[in-house]
Amino acid sequence: MDAFLLNSIKLNLIFYPLVFAIGIVLVFFLKIALPELSRWVRSIKRKNLLLIVFMAMVIYTVIFGFLSIHRYDVFAVNIYDLGNMEQALWNTVHGDFMRMTTHYPAETRLAFHVEPIMLLVSAFYFLWQDPRLLLLLQTILLASGALAVFLLTERILKFEFIALLMAIAYLLNPALHQANLFDFHPLVFGTIFILYAFYFFLKEKYPLSLVLFLLAAFCREEIALMVFLFGLYLFFRQKKWGAIIGLCGLAWGLISLLIIIPNASPGGVPIQYALYEQLGNNPTEVITTLISNPFILLDYYSGLGRLNYVIFLLLPFAFLSLLSPWLLLTGIFSFGIIFIRDDLRLLMGIYHYHFALVGSLLLSALYGIKKLDDKFSHRFKDLALYTAIMIVLINMMLLFGHQSTSIKIDYFATKLSTAGQESARVAIKLIPTEASLTASWNLGPHAAGRHDLRTIDSPLSTNSDYILLGNVTNAPCHDQTLTYNINTPKTCEATPEQYQAYITALKKNENYQLIFDQNGILLFKRY
Repeated sequence: MDAFLLNSIKLNLIFYPLVFAIGIVLVFFLKIALPELSRWVRSIKRKNLLLIVFMAMVIYTVIFGFLSIHRYDVFAVNIYDLGNMEQALWNTVHGDFMRMTTHYPAETRLAFHVEPIMLLVSAFYFLWQDPRLLLLLQTILLASGALAVFLLTERILKFEFIALLMAIAYLLNPALHQANLFDFHPLVFGTIFILYAFYFFLKEKYPLSLVLFLLAAFCREEIALMVFLFGLYLFFRQKKWGAIIGLCGLAWGLISLLIIIPNASPGGVPIQYALYEQLGNNPTEVITTLISNPFILLDYYSGLGRLNYVIFLLLPFAFLSLLSPWLLLTGIFSFGIIFIRDDLRLLMGIYHYHFALVGSLLLSALYGIKKLDDKFSHRFKDLALYTAIMIVLINMMLLFGHQSTSIKIDYFATKLSTAGQESARVAIKLIPTEASLTASWNLGPHAAGRHDLRTIDSPLSTNSDYILLGNVTNAPCHDQTLTYNINTPKTCEATPEQYQAYITALKKNENYQLIFDQNGILLFKRY
């Protein structure tokens, strides 16, 4: 797997410069072919541009809402993370706040992340207690970010057609698609709240901006620290409200990281520390390692991945974010916790984490465009317009280009046949909601609404009332075992051989009876 990912990264490092070069060439051809473009686009009425933005948002919502629910329907989702988010919400609305049992020995999601925004999500969840609600809600909110981008661009660059272009570029952004398709995560809500919060700050609606920044901080602990940095940046625009925003973000971030997570973690040690074990066993050791040996991140294996990651983030904005470095640095905490991880999948831009940086990247790019236009517009007429066109073209090429940067990442893979999917639905209906359940990764999210949900690698897997299995694992694995190790980041449950051995042993277990066996779906009940 690592060899495949490393080869993909090498291809990216060829593909990315090519995309950037083609974008520049296309823009110059466009300027020559359509010399009156600027005059024509300025004549388009704002209401028509807004109508196009809303239409684009609807189209995006329909496409990605369908894709997200399709993943769920074909059993391509995972316990990590749709299953455990569903369980945490289900327990919250049933009176057991944030209970999550998919990662033994932790019994609360607060041992991993602090996300009070889930209380707001739970209000919607009351209406329809189903994972598909979460997927739809996430898609709608992510789509709404296009309106925020339109309003921000219009405010900063004073050019309505550019605002439309940047809104479209946002909807084409690879990090957005990754976040939308990989299950459900309140982390991604933070970017949307920050975009709107920044807009209302520019409009001098400071109390509303503060509320939105607080909502962003409540999406996850590192977003709270991002809010602190935004407050620090905005302090130089409006001291009082910048200070309030910054201090609120800092206070909540520190409370989350130093009090809530350690106290919720088994033994008082946050489980997330295991993700950085190559650098140290706690934040102090990690920082010490990086200071004493800063070149530890530049070895051949991970150095290419980190270079790939930086380009992955900057290329969709044509590297213009670099022209506004202080605003770009508001994302340093979210960037850092990914950048120092030795995980090639993350460094390729896969999964949802990277969308947390889109707010910082986009806002710094807008001010970067403004700086570029202010300095060179006398030499290159309508430079901002053509720069925005290039950003759209780059994102379009990324969308249909190399698999690691587009929606072509195989998020729709399932090892259940159509008949197996139907059998799984039948088996799930046989499991009472009040029963505890152990389930394989791709089946668990479809039965996560319960007090106790476990994976087969948990030491408590054979303590459940029911065990629901497919005949294969959902994720390929070559080096993991069924032996549970809390200090080992989990990427899968077992090799196929170990998984089949688990099933064989379960069939011989006198405490369990096989009550359903159809099309590779097995359901055991404890007696």
